[in-house]
Amino acid sequence: MISNVTGGFDKLSGQIIYSPSDFNKSQANVVIDVMSINTRVPGRDAHLKSPDFFDAAQFPAISFISTQFIPGAIMGKLTMKGKTRLITVPVTISGPIKGMRGEEVIGITGAVTLNRQDWGINWNKTLDKGGLAVGNEVLVNISIEADKSQVRK
Repeated sequence: MISNVTGGFDKLSGQIIYSPSDFNKSQANVVIDVMSINTRVPGRDAHLKSPDFFDAAQFPAISFISTQFIPGAIMGKLTMKGKTRLITVPVTISGPIKGMRGEEVIGITGAVTLNRQDWGINWNKTLDKGGLAVGNEVLVNISIEADKSQVRK
C-alpha cells in the first residue's frame, strides 16, 4: 500500500422512506451499478471490474437494504459479489427541510470501514520491497441528498 486511492460509483438508484418521528417506518434501499466505478484511472477501473475484484460481469450490482434505523445509524444487509453481510453504518440525517426548489429534502452522511475480504475480494500483489499493493480495509463515505420530488408512483 503506497497511498490511499479514492473513487466512487457514478450510477446508483434507490428509495428512502424517512420518518423522523417513528424510525420503525424508515427504510433505505440502494442499488449501485458496479460498472460505474470511477477512480479516474481507466486501467485501475478495468481491473476493479474484473474477477480479481468486483467481477462486474457476474455481479453487476451492489445492494444495501436497511433492516433498522436507530438514532445515529442505519443497519442493513450489504450484498456485494454474491455475499450478504449485516452492517451498521453510522450516519447523520439532516432535515427534512425545504430545498432550493421548495421540495422537502433530507441529507444522509456517514462513513463505514469494510474489510473487502468479507465479500470475497481477495486479490493482492506483493510489492518489490515488501508489503502488499492493496489494503483490506476500505473506507466508504456516504453522502446522499434525497427529495420527495423524485418519488415514482
